[in-house]
Order: sequence, then C-alpha cells, then structure tokens
Amino acid sequence: MANPEQLARLKRSVGEWNQWRRDQPDILTDLTGANISGVNISGANLSRAFLTEANLSYTNLSMANLSMASLTETNLTGANLTGANLTGADLLIVNFTKANLSGINLTNTTLGNTTFVQNDLSTTKGLAQIEHIAESYVSLHTIKLPQDSSALHFLRGTGIPDEWIDVYQNMTMKPIRYYSCFISHSSSDKLLAQRLHTDLQNREVQCWFAPHDLRPGQLIRKGIDEAIYMQDKLLLILSEHSVESEWVSYEVETALNREIRQKREILFPIRIDDAIFRSRTDWAYKLQMERHIGDFTQWSNPEHYQHVLERLLRDLKAQT
Repeated sequence: MANPEQLARLKRSVGEWNQWRRDQPDILTDLTGANISGVNISGANLSRAFLTEANLSYTNLSMANLSMASLTETNLTGANLTGANLTGADLLIVNFTKANLSGINLTNTTLGNTTFVQNDLSTTKGLAQIEHIAESYVSLHTIKLPQDSSALHFLRGTGIPDEWIDVYQNMTMKPIRYYSCFISHSSSDKLLAQRLHTDLQNREVQCWFAPHDLRPGQLIRKGIDEAIYMQDKLLLILSEHSVESEWVSYEVETALNREIRQKREILFPIRIDDAIFRSRTDWAYKLQMERHIGDFTQWSNPEHYQHVLERLLRDLKAQT
C-alpha cells in the first residue's frame, strides 16, 4: 500500500513534493497501488518511486521525472506524459492506451506485456534502446512511429511478426535510407569495430555491438538470437580471432538460419586478413563459396578505409 503521508503531499502540491524529495533524497518513495487518477502532477520528481499497480489513468504527468521508477502493472490509460523522462523505468504490464507519449524518453526502459493503443510515438526518444523481456501488445493501425529504423527495432522487440512489420512499413513509413546493423566481432578486433560503429552512426546507420568481451556463460544465447533478430543486417568482421570464436560462429549460424527462414540476405561479411580462406568450418566454407567478402585488410590506411567504407554504405542502402 502507498505511504498515505507521501500520497497526500504529492496530491497537495507538486512544488512541496519536489522540495521534499530534494530535502530527503534517501527516503523510499512508496506509492504502490496509489490512486492518482486525473490529478495534475506535471513536473513531479518521481524518480525511483514505487508506483507498482498504481492508477495513473488520465493523470497529467507532463515533464515528470519517472526515471528508474517501478511502474509494473500501472494503469496509464489516457495519461499525459508529454516530455516525461522514463529512462530506466520498469514498464512491465503497463497500459498506455490513449496516453500522450509525445517527446518522452524510453531509453533503457524494460517492456513486456505492455499495451500500446492509439499512441503517437513519432517523437519518442530511445525506442531502439528498450529492453524487451517479453512480447507486448501493439495496435499497429492506431499508433504512429518515427520514420526511421528505430520504429522497426521497436516493433521487432514487441514481438510483431516480420510480415506485419513489412505491411506497416509499406503503408505508413517513408523509405528508410539504410538498414540497421548488428556488428559481430572478436574483442581482439574491437578497434575496427568501434571505428565502424562511429562512422556508420555518423552516416545515419543504426548499429549495435556484439558483446564479445563477456566470458562464456555470461551471455544467454537466447539474448544473441534476439539481438540479431532486432537488426536488419549482421555486419561480420572476419579475422584470425573471429573465425576461432565460439560466439562469432554462433552468431553467423543464427544469421544464416534467419536468411533461410526469411528468404533474404542478412549477413554482410568483411575481412581484415586471410584467415577466412584457411578455415575449414562449415560456415566459413559457405562464405568462401557463396559470398562477396569486403576487403578491409588495409583499413589502417585512411584512403583505402574511406573507399571500402563507401562501398559498404552502398551495400547497406535499403531497397526502395
């Protein structure tokens, strides 16, 4: 149950509430199960607050700070969240039906069994940085999403099937300039991976790192499957280190299997040495025989690097 004194203070005055939070930064904010429906608490500091099972339907939360808040099973139907900060918040089983989500920040939030109906997410920040731990319900014909690949990233994360995503993209989105990428590499080749990540991002290509610095056993393989699935393409850096990597091998096999299922090209290999041509693994032999492998062997040469980067960008251009 919510702390009655805290709940009364919040309803009485946002200014008083925010001053109390500044004066008592270490006090637990417990609004569990609170009924704050229809109340104007615009600009309230609710960071790290416990709002589990609270009723915030039609509440004015514009410009509120809800970062790191626990909002599991919270009712936000019709709430005004314009400009609110939800970074790092727990949004499991939250109902956002008809909520105003203009300009909110969802970076590093956790979603699962979350409901989106009649929402405008076109100006929402952080859609590509959400952690999806379960599927969510998204009413595709009633929502608006950004006109970039973050929309596709969001939809894949919520569990929308690829064929539905294709229909949504064709009907409501302008052509996306570049496909998004999952960068698969050995930690020994991190320098090139970081450079590619920076340069591709600067050219409007959304891309993510494969976390090979983790020890075996720290990363659940299901997580790798989901990360690869979230991106349009897998950019594979081939080297003497990566061709021996168990993680890279698994990522390649996952991408190849996805190509078979979806009947489209996903894997984009580039090499920084000739190790791929000496490898006798099944997947390496398949790449040798069937794929053009981009030559980045002289990537430390600025002129050569720029030339092969431009070729890679051409290959990553989305088909229109």
